[in-house]
Amino acid sequence: MLSINALKENYIDAVLSKTGLPFSVYTDTGDYKKATRSYNTVTEYINGLFIVTGSSVEYAGEQEIVSISTELKFLISLNDDTDINGNFENVQTFRETLSEAFSSVTPKFNITEDGKTYTVVVGYNLPATGIREQRTGVGDSITFSCSVYFAYLSNAVNASDIHLTIDGEPVYFLAIALSRRPSLIANLFTDNVNGESTVYTESAGFVIDLTLPAFIAKVGGIISNFILGLSDPNEPHTIVLDYGGKVVEKQMIFGETSAEGQGIENVRYTVSLAPYAVRASKEG
Repeated sequence: MLSINALKENYIDAVLSKTGLPFSVYTDTGDYKKATRSYNTVTEYINGLFIVTGSSVEYAGEQEIVSISTELKFLISLNDDTDINGNFENVQTFRETLSEAFSSVTPKFNITEDGKTYTVVVGYNLPATGIREQRTGVGDSITFSCSVYFAYLSNAVNASDIHLTIDGEPVYFLAIALSRRPSLIANLFTDNVNGESTVYTESAGFVIDLTLPAFIAKVGGIISNFILGLSDPNEPHTIVLDYGGKVVEKQMIFGETSAEGQGIENVRYTVSLAPYAVRASKEG
């Protein structure tokens, strides 16, 4: 199992380094790092704790499937400089810069430890404002916290490893399912008991099912045209699928496809793609 220090070094430190701000973050607990002076420059450190708040472990055979909930807690010392609206500039800078840093770092990374390569995926939420008060040794200060969620499995295929294009345009899906759907035929010539029979596959079709946001882009236009009946339902599209390094290219058409949304939520497409069969022309 990966240690909290490994998660901090491989992800949290990478995020914080993107901010350009002077952080001093400890795992579980640590000493408060006071401001330092170099000639006329004073560096006010942003002290923080990186702690585990929950975890779960499941097993697939001998493989561990681990989910870890963590929390980053920050203590911001308030200076005397405010903007024209009375807001503390260093607090505004901290929130905006940290949010941008989380967005700029890929929420997936690999760690090799003890001969195993772990694929770690990450989820996070934006910093939540805590309590402002006078603290001993710190003075006027305010806390912020944000949750970071890790899930990992060794030698696994992650959904983010799957890439798909339609007519050369990338598809940014929320969920994907790859299926081979056979047409099973009962073998009526074998002995059976209580009506049970062996079966064989007469044919099988490769199907891709997707859920994706309704972006106003080329792919979104292709999908919406199909749903609204503005395009030929038998028009083939070039599908290129990269499944963890295994690349296949197929001509496919849309199967059952829908657009759903409610209230102020964004619309989502549910798309099914099936292999395209060229119809033979009739003679005479």
